[in-house]
Amino acid sequence: MISCIDNISDSQNNPLVFVKGEYVSGILDPHGGGYTEFDNLKFQISVKIIAQQIVSPEYLRFADSIYQDIEYNYSEYLGLVSFKHFIKEVQNNVNYLEIKTSLGSISGELIVPDTVSNISFSTDTISYNNEFTVSWDCNYATHYHINYYIKISQFPGVSLSVDTTITTSNIKILLGHISYANKNFLIQIQPLNNPHFVAGENGNLNGDGSGFISCYGITRSAEKYVQ
Repeated sequence: MISCIDNISDSQNNPLVFVKGEYVSGILDPHGGGYTEFDNLKFQISVKIIAQQIVSPEYLRFADSIYQDIEYNYSEYLGLVSFKHFIKEVQNNVNYLEIKTSLGSISGELIVPDTVSNISFSTDTISYNNEFTVSWDCNYATHYHINYYIKISQFPGVSLSVDTTITTSNIKILLGHISYANKNFLIQIQPLNNPHFVAGENGNLNGDGSGFISCYGITRSAEKYVQ
């Protein structure tokens, strides 16, 4: 019988690794201690390793720093190991990353997108059934996660939203009519630096294994009244 894990790893038992870098505002205690919110955003790297045998992570190298105090977890699925680690400081957009395990090491570049700036609207007034464009500036991003929605003042917490991912630094929007007064349009933009996750795409991690590395930047927002 051939398992899914057998198909994922190659004949030399090289692991498949997924790495995600992101800014987080807090942390959830895995032991049920609740959620702790930080005073400032922290940069966190999350790693998942799949192999045909249990893997022991030994260290994480990010830029010029090596982190060896790694607390990792074994999943209930054979061969899946995961861990998260906070990075003291991110000084550059392009950063060398290496993960050393009991099966060898795998490395690549973790590219941190700039924070989105200069968010602008193509019109001073947003109205229904009139298309408008939202544009922004950002370097080192391959994609943008966009969420835009209408906030309705009469019903706090209620909104009409659209969620999508694009590759351009602008988006055209056409709002249909909504029969409520006092509405605000709000857009949230998160820059990403990701591989193109499509069939046949090669990974961007190399060494004793293969895998994919992604990074999620800081979300920024802009708001405008809808007439």
